[in-house]
Amino acid sequence: MGTKWVEIVRKSFIVWMFSGLVGFSFFLWLVPLRALGQTQVIPCALPSGQVVVIHPAPSYVNKQMAAGMTRAQVLDAIQQKDAPAEAVCGPPVDRATLPGRRFRDAWRKAGGAVVVDLPLARQQRARELGREIDGKIQASADRELAASDADDLARQAAHKAHRNHLRALQAALAAHLGALMTPEALHAWTPIYRALVE
Repeated sequence: MGTKWVEIVRKSFIVWMFSGLVGFSFFLWLVPLRALGQTQVIPCALPSGQVVVIHPAPSYVNKQMAAGMTRAQVLDAIQQKDAPAEAVCGPPVDRATLPGRRFRDAWRKAGGAVVVDLPLARQQRARELGREIDGKIQASADRELAASDADDLARQAAHKAHRNHLRALQAALAAHLGALMTPEALHAWTPIYRALVE
């Protein structure tokens, strides 16, 4: 009885080990396949120059490749189905190579890569900062009006001088932004506002 029990345990252990090896081998095969499906994207350029990016569903890519299609065939089929008719697409790129989304509207294709078009990014940043300064100018004008109602000549003069300072900053935006050579620098730069002393 003892010998029979030992034999049962031995066979069970062998089956367990074999199942584990098969499962681990499948995992090693599946991981790169899943990574492939998750990281490959298809950039497409519209006639306007704007870039749209097709993000193939990893599950679909994996399924088609498991059925025998090559990666290139799967991505080409997705492109034919999902790309705008007027777009020029490809080649597929790794998702990790796409620029940050801070200046998404300034993405453009350059060869096989997607890059941030710096002149367009500068225009976007100039619009953002311009709106910010406009808000400060309007706030100063409102406060000057309140000072006028109170016959406070000193505060009125202070706000007039402050708005002149803000308008000078606004006029200099293009020069400052033109000297910045990376999207990160464009995002980080902000005018140095002079404190308003009332």
